[in-house]
Amino acid sequence: MVCFQDKLQELIVDYIKNLSQDERKKNSILSADNTERIVALQNEQKILILVGIPLENPASSLRLEYLPESERHELKEEWLKPVELEDSTFWSQLHKDFLRYVGKARIFAHPDVSEILIASIERDKIEKLIDRALQFILNK
Repeated sequence: MVCFQDKLQELIVDYIKNLSQDERKKNSILSADNTERIVALQNEQKILILVGIPLENPASSLRLEYLPESERHELKEEWLKPVELEDSTFWSQLHKDFLRYVGKARIFAHPDVSEILIASIERDKIEKLIDRALQFILNK
């Protein structure tokens, strides 16, 4: 994970360092001074981004059992015999695919550089940089 994060930061800083003059003119925050500051922080090995990827939680193996509605009435009237609980198929399916449905990888930027990163890198470009960092890690 740290290796991926380091590679992604390296790619992002390299992208910002190589912005064209036309790209820099789009936003005043992309001045050479500001982008050089990011490069200097990278050279000092400062952490500029954090990558958060949700992992499976050990608690996700807990089952949810419920009392079927038809047996609930009997339970109120007759407390002597045990009642069988059933697995919740909805809960099991939700747990099985939870990360696929709602899990998101997130990239957090240091507050000192976040505005520059937002101004300089569009969504499709950051996705390409993420893909390149993943390919680097997978081929390592």
